[in-house]
Amino acid sequence: MRPASAVIVTKMTGNVTFTYNGTLASPVSTTDWKGEWEIECDKGVLAIDRDKITIYTNNQVEEISIREQEEDSRVTMLRETCTALRERRKAETDYGDNLKTFTWMQCAVRASEKQEWIDLAADGEGRQMI
Repeated sequence: MRPASAVIVTKMTGNVTFTYNGTLASPVSTTDWKGEWEIECDKGVLAIDRDKITIYTNNQVEEISIREQEEDSRVTMLRETCTALRERRKAETDYGDNLKTFTWMQCAVRASEKQEWIDLAADGEGRQMI
């Protein structure tokens, strides 16, 4: 396995399996801020590759081009955060949502160390985690 890589298998409500596979140290190529995603569902696949979305369903393929914004997406996110603070509202991308991701990652590390499944709904003392 390469440094800074992770594969996490998560069983979700309804026995849905979610698999995360990521690395920060690709030996072949780098991924820009917009990234590359592939989301497989029971009715098809949604593939996002930088500025292009491709939807695969029932032997059909639909491609959607994302219009290039005038400014970098990170600048857009920071601008939205500042506007939300001024307007005293929650930003579109709120840090509170990231806390759930951090908790999920910490539980994945703990599960790997213990070699057992960890229930994200509650910790060992019954406290809600996510």
